[in-house]
Amino acid sequence: MLFIVAMSFARDMLAQLLSWSYAPFSVLAVYSFARSRWGRLRRSQPRQSYFFVPIVSILATITSVDLAVMFYGFLSVYALLQWVVLPRMHWFSLAAILCGLAVGTKYTAIPVAWFILEMFIFWHTFLGQRRSFLESLKQCAVFGLIVGGCLAPWGIKNWIYTGNPLYPFFDTWFPR
Repeated sequence: MLFIVAMSFARDMLAQLLSWSYAPFSVLAVYSFARSRWGRLRRSQPRQSYFFVPIVSILATITSVDLAVMFYGFLSVYALLQWVVLPRMHWFSLAAILCGLAVGTKYTAIPVAWFILEMFIFWHTFLGQRRSFLESLKQCAVFGLIVGGCLAPWGIKNWIYTGNPLYPFFDTWFPR
């Protein structure tokens, strides 16, 4: 669904441009993260080393959703780290929405969501505000509901077309 509008207007060229655009957006996200954490001295090094990772250069030349998954996943972790520094609900909600976009783009981003939830529980229970484990689980449920709400359009589309909301996974569980 990420490229459906682009494919309907300009065939594959606009979809390729959309896919490629996630590479510079990711560079800007890495730059912003490095600048907010390490200041002016070392902010260009992560940005430069991002493009020297071979898979990033390869994925930037083809039409693929993997750069989008990486972009949304990285921004989700970044928003959660911002929430740790500045505990306001909008950072938490933004992390959940971005995580939902990552999982909605490709189901292989589910470990990213799981990692974020584990980071959240660990922070709340043992380090930061030292809330009870049950209270942390309640907030994780809210996080999961937001992620599920972002994932819902993809699941509904898959259910309408294939009868399986998690298509292409678990195809034997959902008979047609």
